[in-house]
Amino acid sequence: MPPRVAIRENLVQVLDGYDGQGFLPIVGNRPENGFPNLNPRQDGLLASFENRIKRELRLCSLLEETRGIIVKATKNNDGTLNLHRWVCAIPGPRYSPFEGGLYKFYVEFPATYPFKRPKFWFSPGFFHPNVDRNGRIHGTQLTSRRYNVMNKMWKILMEVENLLEFPDIEKIKNLEARRQFLRKRRDYRRNVQQQAQQYDPIRIRREIQSET
Repeated sequence: MPPRVAIRENLVQVLDGYDGQGFLPIVGNRPENGFPNLNPRQDGLLASFENRIKRELRLCSLLEETRGIIVKATKNNDGTLNLHRWVCAIPGPRYSPFEGGLYKFYVEFPATYPFKRPKFWFSPGFFHPNVDRNGRIHGTQLTSRRYNVMNKMWKILMEVENLLEFPDIEKIKNLEARRQFLRKRRDYRRNVQQQAQQYDPIRIRREIQSET
């Protein structure tokens, strides 16, 4: 088994072994769609949601040592942590045109998370078939149809990592990037490699440090 695959498999076993006790507040019977029937009188519901984000953040922090994926909560203007807005960065996969870049993006959790999916976005203009002109990332688990309250953030972040190299052709948001990826692969590689130069790892790490 190649080293990268072995690391990935070990990480999956470690994180899947954590059953998420306390991740999702059980405040009623859960039907087949995975959504509990909320009891509006349940005390501490919002606090439970906040605790889930904290636990998700701790789990995602494991990705930096094993995959090089940076995940941190941003800071508010008063210096306190903003758990509902993360800044993340994924290194470009080796042997892909994204190699050499450290790609910063943001995750924003709605007040109703996990019952409403978080938003993911790069800087506007990011060149990729699954990124729209505003930088919003579109992929399998990032769509409302596929999202489920039991989705784990570390798995979604690893999907974003995979999405860089292997676009989801069913969720195309940049037609020119799609055309190049499918028909003019040499042009696609050249544009992606030029973009990688804009995501210098040293500079991106400094930016993340200033935001967290």
